[in-house]
Amino acid sequence: MRSEKLEYIQGLRGYSIILIVMWHLNYIFPDCLPSTGDKGVEFFFLISGFLVAYKYFENGKLDTLKTSFCYAITKVKKIYPIYFLTMLPMVVLSLRTVIKTSAGGQTNLQYFYQFISRAKLDSRQ
Repeated sequence: MRSEKLEYIQGLRGYSIILIVMWHLNYIFPDCLPSTGDKGVEFFFLISGFLVAYKYFENGKLDTLKTSFCYAITKVKKIYPIYFLTMLPMVVLSLRTVIKTSAGGQTNLQYFYQFISRAKLDSRQ
């Protein structure tokens, strides 16, 4: 019975992969397919995380609060160093783009603030 449930979950992972492929095909055939690939990626990772945790639980490695906490700490130690290693350059590059001065002498951040302020004023009228 357990393998049947896991087969259904594997089918859901396949569905999320199809969503991702359809999103990539939108670059070749614009506006012909739904562009929900970002949801497919999130769904794929959610299901994969569930499967990993399920296998740990099934093997008795998540029976107590202490073992569950150790499991979570192990996963955080694995994921966050790579996360910060990739996010730090992205933040630096993003800030560089945001602070960049345009031809009018305004930074992109100032322009964005003015745009938002105008949008709020327009919505009040």
